[in-house]
Amino acid sequence: MAIHTGMHPSLILKAIPGAGIRYEKTIACGSVVSYSSYVRMIDTVVPGAAYNTSTFFWFFPALNHTGANLALYLAGGPGEASSFAALTENGPCISSKDGNPVIPNPFPFNQTAHVLYVDQPNQIGLSYDRIVVGVFDALGGFAGWGDGRPHEEGQRRPGTSFEPRHAHGPGLRRPRLATQL
Repeated sequence: MAIHTGMHPSLILKAIPGAGIRYEKTIACGSVVSYSSYVRMIDTVVPGAAYNTSTFFWFFPALNHTGANLALYLAGGPGEASSFAALTENGPCISSKDGNPVIPNPFPFNQTAHVLYVDQPNQIGLSYDRIVVGVFDALGGFAGWGDGRPHEEGQRRPGTSFEPRHAHGPGLRRPRLATQL
């Protein structure tokens, strides 16, 4: 699906000492550029964390760069990987039904916006951590879930929308990551 075009040096996140990103630029479906890898948070970065967290992301620049905004795609669930949606629903390349690995999507989300897919919470999709024996507070992690009540986040931040294309379950949940942006 992708052709490796080089590994970029690790970036240091100045706001979070000890955290870093290594990413790869790939070409998919013939000409679609993407960047993917992990945001790595080590034990000393996340207070009280007993594990290293590696959160997977996949970034697709807008095909029409003129005035493009950034769209953060967080799959519904919990338990659904955003990377799965990128390959089956709204990414620039989708899996085909005739046996070919992937085909260009005629209506990708990155047609007019830069799209960042994040597999979260941890242990969903390609995101992982170091397994430890014990108990941890899932709500205190990098991108935990809110209190489970429907929220109208778009009213708090003008120009944003948290309207899902489809909703699962009795109410909408907003990932904590969305409120931190």
